[in-house]
Amino acid sequence: MASGEMVGYFLGYKGRSFVREGRMYARMQPMTAKYGDRAIFFAVKPVPFEIAGLWAGTARYPIVRFFISVTAENVIRVTLVCVVSHYGLKLLMNPIG
Repeated sequence: MASGEMVGYFLGYKGRSFVREGRMYARMQPMTAKYGDRAIFFAVKPVPFEIAGLWAGTARYPIVRFFISVTAENVIRVTLVCVVSHYGLKLLMNPIG
């Protein structure tokens, strides 16, 4: 899953010249420097269309740090889904106890 996020990163990395002059780029650059890891960690899945990866690539965010943040987010999310599914199924099958 984390390697799939790298596609957005590389697209952003290669497409940087298209957005470098924009207002949004100038506003987002300081925020990326300040909140980089945390922003990527929390923005990977709620943000549609791989925007987190695109932005990280555009901002030239360090690829290793991006990959670690994405991997950590995916491991935690998948683990939570598994735990909730396991105990939710037990509760549905035997609701009284």
